[in-house]
Amino acid sequence: MKKLLPVLVAVASVTFFAGTVLAQDVVRLGCSISLTGKLTYEGKATRDGYEFYKALINKKGGLNIGGRKYKVDIKYYDDETNVQTSTKLIEKLITEDKIDFILGPYGSGPSFATSAITEKYKKVTVLPMAASPEVFERGFKYMFGMIATTDVYLKDIFYLAAQQNPKPKTVAVLWKNDLANKGLADPVPRFCKDNGFDLIYNEKFSAGASDFSAELTVIKSKNPDIFAFLSQLEQFIMAVKQIKDMKINGKIIMNGIAVPQPDLVKSLGKDAEYMVGPTHWYRTFKYKDSLFGDSPNFVREFKQMFNYEPEYHSVGATAGIQALGIALEKAGVLDVEKVRNALATMNVNTFWGPIQFDEKGKIKGRTMPVGQILNGQFTLVYPPELAEAKLVWPKPAW
Repeated sequence: MKKLLPVLVAVASVTFFAGTVLAQDVVRLGCSISLTGKLTYEGKATRDGYEFYKALINKKGGLNIGGRKYKVDIKYYDDETNVQTSTKLIEKLITEDKIDFILGPYGSGPSFATSAITEKYKKVTVLPMAASPEVFERGFKYMFGMIATTDVYLKDIFYLAAQQNPKPKTVAVLWKNDLANKGLADPVPRFCKDNGFDLIYNEKFSAGASDFSAELTVIKSKNPDIFAFLSQLEQFIMAVKQIKDMKINGKIIMNGIAVPQPDLVKSLGKDAEYMVGPTHWYRTFKYKDSLFGDSPNFVREFKQMFNYEPEYHSVGATAGIQALGIALEKAGVLDVEKVRNALATMNVNTFWGPIQFDEKGKIKGRTMPVGQILNGQFTLVYPPELAEAKLVWPKPAW
């Protein structure tokens, strides 16, 4: 009979053994995320990160919670890249599906909105892709972020630019009017002042824009040394095509979100070359843990499962659900308050790096290494201890 047990358990969640009902214990997590709409790529990459952890932890027998093994299950809803839909679905997960532990969506806007719902119901939520500082300035106690906030994304790029010869003098920034990119643009005046730059253009564009020619015409006339176009991937691809057509030749062209994403090179080919941006994680990072091993092992196993190499969306999502799993094991019970306290007091080393949260729920100590597209690959150029190559300066003219 023992030989048949695994087969029976695989077929059904309940089986009978020696007159006793054995039910497989399950931790049920919930997530509303963009599987269709404008942020489909980012949403699916985030979901894949969750699924990677789920597959690996379940393969190892599940989470050890109070001496019992619990498999991990995740219920997803597609928010269709609509914030209002996302909040409704999070409330459905909590009130109808009775989910206590929530996995965050992709993006600061949806994270800002949905975390208000989870806070209202006092449900633990991890937000692996919430980068806006505004998300963490509301005194919430049940949310925990996994990535550096946008106020530091571009800091080291401006510092690195200031070390170049000849030193740049002027900066233009054009940014998408959404929560994440506003967070990227807000500190730019301070970065300029700190590094001795003159900010000669600083304007926003509507979230749904696809033509930037009017703004780019003005920027071209000002001929900035540094040009920051701040948006997610889809609009940055559109912008680069127009920037090339108009031959805007900044010494550096940067973006705060899109540069590490493989689809940038897939879409633009050689036109992506020399673009600069920050990253939350890279395959050469030296962190490791007992679950995932080191970064090369993470990349290898993830690629084997999903047939593409992960970047920070997937990896950050994995780190977020891993942190929740560690908290569940530490709490020893499926109790929201005890799991929340385990997260609030967490101090562990993982493949993502150290995970520890401040009183606002922000992860402590995260920095943003700088990369540049070189020979078709996102390549780290700063800081020196992580750099694989030197920054190409100035960017060759179109």
